[in-house]
Amino acid sequence: MYKHHQNKTRIITKGKYKDHWSIKSNTSICCLSMYNHKIKDSTSWFIKAASIVVLSIFFVSCSSDSTSTGMDDNGENNNMDRDPTFSNVQTILNSNCGGSGCHIGSRTSGVRLDGYDNVTGSEGDQYGELIVKANDAANSPIVDKISSSDPDFGARMPFGRGALSSSDIELIKQWIDNGAENN
Repeated sequence: MYKHHQNKTRIITKGKYKDHWSIKSNTSICCLSMYNHKIKDSTSWFIKAASIVVLSIFFVSCSSDSTSTGMDDNGENNNMDRDPTFSNVQTILNSNCGGSGCHIGSRTSGVRLDGYDNVTGSEGDQYGELIVKANDAANSPIVDKISSSDPDFGARMPFGRGALSSSDIELIKQWIDNGAENN
């Protein structure tokens, strides 16, 4: 039988049956029986399964390799055929700024980077201003965060990953300098 309780201490008692011991912990009661040689723990399978899922998500979403769209498999620049449109900027952002605790699907440090309104309407907590200043890439906080190894505030983005390719950074700058339109 599995029971959960709020007891924060660990109590080990011997039951009324021969070789039957119970361990009360902060999450469950574990029964040890010499008769059936099994440990029954109502949370152990859940903890193991949850750990595997969390680690899998972490390694998939926060790998150390940049998945920048500016370079092909041979390291050659493939931006020649990409126009500085929001659609192409969004592709770069989706490939590099997602994952647990990041900016795709959630707002982190005031910044959310999925969708035109989110990108152009995000005000970074650290900078205290909109991250995209249309027609002014040089003074846009997003450019400082992705292009500088030592940005004005915080760490270079994407955090914990390789830097964006120079061609991806240039495409984002061009899009901003061209008015940061929804195209």
